[in-house]
Amino acid sequence: MSHDPPQYPPGPQGPYPPYGPHAFGPDPALVGGVGLRLLARLLDGVFLLVLLCVLGVPMVMLASLAESGSGTRTAVSVACVVLIMVVSLAYEPWATARYGRTLGKRLCKLRVARIEDGGNLSHGRAWGRSLVGVLINNAACVPIDSMWCLWDQPYRQCLHDKVVRSVVVRTD
Repeated sequence: MSHDPPQYPPGPQGPYPPYGPHAFGPDPALVGGVGLRLLARLLDGVFLLVLLCVLGVPMVMLASLAESGSGTRTAVSVACVVLIMVVSLAYEPWATARYGRTLGKRLCKLRVARIEDGGNLSHGRAWGRSLVGVLINNAACVPIDSMWCLWDQPYRQCLHDKVVRSVVVRTD
C-alpha cells in the first residue's frame, strides 16, 4: 500500500500547490504573506474605484441633464447608487469563485483556495467569505476580521477564511 500524497487535478495556472504533512491544508510556507495580502486589497480598491468611475460618471452626467425634481433625475440617481452597491459587493466573491482570486491577488501572485484540497471556492463559499468579512468588520466597528491574520497560525487566516475553510496561498 502506497502512502504517496494524493494528486490534484491541474487548475488554470497548473497543479494546485503541494500540500504538506499536515492533516489538511497547504504547507505553511505556501501561505500568502500579510504584506502581499494588504497590497492586493489596496490594488483591488484602486481597480474598483476606476471601474465605478467609468460606470458611474456617465450616469451622474445623465442625471445632471434631467430637470431638477423630475422623476428621471431620481430614477437615474437611484440606479447609480444601486449599481455602485452591486458592483462593490459582488466584485470580490464573483472573481474569487470564478478565477480563485481578484485582480489585486493575481497581480500579487496570490489566490484563495479551499483549505482541504486547494481547489477554488464555490460561489456559495466565496459569497459567504465576503459576507462574513463585511458583517464582522462592520459589527465590530474595527477591521478585526482583517486583522485576525496577523496572529493566526499556521495559515494566517482571517475570520472569514476560517468560517468557509479557505486559505490565501502564493501562486509563484
